Amino acid sequence: MATSTASSPVSTPSFATSSPTKIALYYFNQREDAKLPINQQINIDSLQPVYRVVSPSQNIVFDTISALLQGGLSAIEKSSGFVTDFPKTEFRLLSANLQEDGTLVLEFTEVPGFTSGGSARMLLLSSSIAKTAMQFPGVKKVQFMPESLFQP
Repeated sequence: MATSTASSPVSTPSFATSSPTKIALYYFNQREDAKLPINQQINIDSLQPVYRVVSPSQNIVFDTISALLQGGLSAIEKSSGFVTDFPKTEFRLLSANLQEDGTLVLEFTEVPGFTSGGSARMLLLSSSIAKTAMQFPGVKKVQFMPESLFQP
């Protein structure tokens, strides 16, 4: 089981890395979404990866989701159509726990008003995090805590 907290990530053999690692962060690409028929826009298929190389890590999953939440899109990525509703400095990942059945439980801070904006926005936010998490071996499903976090 992988467990991590913001102040002291706990390593596990499956999530610890000893060398720089290429990761994918999934953000919404407005330019690609606009190519879809109007009735199919705001589509999770428009969540596309941007790539980063991160330093060795005690818990690559925790560090990757934290990087996603920081935003940090480059000027080139923004001009290519990528956008993010992250960062909100108050919205942080508190822990990442991989259960034996492959469910990755991600616990976040609750920020009043952050998850407002309708069901499409909530779907994009939660799917952005889930797609980013699913790139790691052993992660079969993602569960968010608190469970009401991405409810519009």
